[in-house]
Amino acid sequence: MKVALILMSHGHMAEETLKSAEMIVGDTNGVGIVQLEHSHTMDILKNKLEAVIKLHKNKPILIMVDLFGGTPFNIAMILSSKRPNTKVITGFNLGMLIECLTSEYESLDELSCYLCESAKDAIQIAEFNDDDDDIDLEE
Repeated sequence: MKVALILMSHGHMAEETLKSAEMIVGDTNGVGIVQLEHSHTMDILKNKLEAVIKLHKNKPILIMVDLFGGTPFNIAMILSSKRPNTKVITGFNLGMLIECLTSEYESLDELSCYLCESAKDAIQIAEFNDDDDDIDLEE
């Protein structure tokens, strides 16, 4: 992946979602994790994100945050507005993360658009239909 990826969340969601993704896609070296803990102030979170961003120098960065309007989102938006070639996507989940890690898109814009569309397409009401009755749950 030519785009650097940073995951931000309240609590340990970012870290645990990345661990779950690794169970499916394997090693995910280089993904940055920035998590908001109960004891953190906005300045602490800002400093943590700045430190991770510095690791990527001039590389395009995609910051995926858990919740629109939350503190991680607000900090990500402030810092991304000061850094060219940086985008923020909100509402990340395991499916979106797997799509990101396995995508062949090298452009930040293309990757961001693809992830938003694939995430929307993945949300659906699952219904059992007659064609599914041959599923063997006792394997």
